This record gives sequence, C-alpha cells and structure tokens, in this order.
Amino acid sequence: MAEGAPKPAAYSEAYLTHFQTVHPDFWRWDQSKRQIGIGLGLVTATATGVLTFYVLAFVLHIDGSAWGEAVAGICTIAFIIPFALISRRGAAHFKTQWQLEGKLPTPTPRIGIDMTQDRVIDEDSSILGLTSELVEGLGVEDVSVSQILWKSTAPQAGGFAMIPPDGVVFGTNTLYLAECMEGKLSIDEWKPLIASALNYRKLGGRKISWVLTIAVPVIAAYAASWFLLPPLYPTTHSCANGQCAVNNVSWDILIILGAVSPLAFFGFFASTWNRFRFIADKQTADLVGKNQLVHSLQRVLEVSSPNRSFAQKRIDKLT
Repeated sequence: MAEGAPKPAAYSEAYLTHFQTVHPDFWRWDQSKRQIGIGLGLVTATATGVLTFYVLAFVLHIDGSAWGEAVAGICTIAFIIPFALISRRGAAHFKTQWQLEGKLPTPTPRIGIDMTQDRVIDEDSSILGLTSELVEGLGVEDVSVSQILWKSTAPQAGGFAMIPPDGVVFGTNTLYLAECMEGKLSIDEWKPLIASALNYRKLGGRKISWVLTIAVPVIAAYAASWFLLPPLYPTTHSCANGQCAVNNVSWDILIILGAVSPLAFFGFFASTWNRFRFIADKQTADLVGKNQLVHSLQRVLEVSSPNRSFAQKRIDKLT
C-alpha cells in the first residue's frame, strides 16, 4: 500500500489485494460477471427511471427541477442492485464450498489432495474414456474432451461459471468437474450425470427455438400496439403548474409495458429454464435407467453440500 495514500484509496487497495490473494477463485468469478451485472443494471436503471419519470411527471405533475437529482440517485441505486445480488450469490457459493472442504479460502495445491497421484490419474483417465464413449453414443458433435480439470469455476463465454456438484461443464477440449466431488463417485455413478449433461447440451437449438417462439410474437404484438391502441383512446390536453402536456391513456399503458416487459421476460426465462434440465434427465433415464440416475443424484447429495446442488429437485421430478 502506498504511504500517505488517502484513506478511501487505501481501503480500496487493501480490499483489492485481499480478494486477489486470499480469495482468487471468488475474485475471478466476480470479475467474470461484470458484463452481466452491467447489462442487468442498465435494464433495472432504465425501467426504474421510466416508471419514476412517469409517476412524477404524468401522474403527480411535479416540476422536473424539483426531482431531477432524486431520479438520478434512484437510477444509480437501481443500477448497483444487480451487482450486489450477483456478488452475494457468489460469496454464499464459495463460503459453502470452503466450509464443505474444511479449509480456509486460500489457494490449495493439488498435492494436498488425500490420495495418491496414480489414483488421480486413473480416475481422470476412466472419466475421459467414459465421456468419449457417451459423446460418440449420443451423437454429440460439438464436444471433444482430452483433459479433466477439477475446479470450482470454469471459463464460459468470456467469463466464469460455477461448476455444480451434480453436473459438469464442457470447455475447449476440457471437461470441468466440481473439485469437491473429486474421488467421491465411482465411474458408474458419474455415467448418468455426464450423459445428462451431454443431453442437455444437445438441447441448445431447442432452447433457442423456445425463446424465439415466445419472444418474437410478444415483441411484434407490442410494436403493433403503438399503432393499434392510440386510436381507441382520446388524446387529451392538460395543464398544471404552468406546463401543458398532450396525453393518451394508451401511451401510458405502453410505456409501462415497455419498462416492465424486459424484467418480466428475464424472470420468466430464468424461472423456467430448468425445464430443459428435466427434459435431459428424462432422456438420460430412458438411456441408462431411472434408478441409476436417481442413485447418482442421491450420492451427490450425500457427499456435497445440499444447498449447492440442484440434485434434489431433479430427483423429485424423476420420481
């Protein structure tokens, strides 16, 4: 820390150094979510600003000079909220992982793993062979795996994604598995989990089609509403506090819908996206047997932290 640095700058420098050295895994994950945070922040701030402007200007007819700074402050807070929620989710994930592994949140070399190097290599080789067989058997064309990495996060689309204990993440010629699961499952127990992940990956085109099937008609209907709704309502002129405005009830309705719709879309797709995971599980159950898949998911619950795993919901859907 530079001598004589102002206290706020010194605190920021200490905070940055602490997370980069003591919590490098969390730091990498947090930085990878910056673009998502900015995007969600812009959506949240825009929606909040439009709604606040509408209420103050069109409903309450308050002079803009009286609330301009307040709206700017509210929008700033709305912009920051997604960052706070994302960081909180990541902090909870890594804290649980550190507690589960019974170690401090500091970098731990592979030599600290309580197993021989030969056993590690044998497990990795067996999983590689199993994955290659499943890729060929399921006809997954865009997956090629030549190495396995046991990590808490994996690089994904310019950022990092958390690796679930009941699943895998596919990277460039790499299969990422949750480090808390290393040595915990047999090859037969890994088979249904990897097969389900491959089936889920094969549903990529189906997921895009599903999104477009819902989004395109809604967007088209919204755009058409700007031409169809206004003629159905009278256009009025009103004056208050020395200012006059032209208004139409349909405009108010469409402005509110335009501000709320992005958030509604995001919430809807986020809450229903897991349906594709359940579809992949059903396909896997038909392939390897429902009992075998359920057994593997139950084993994940036994050896990992329950609140980090989606396994119980998957079991409930299967049974």
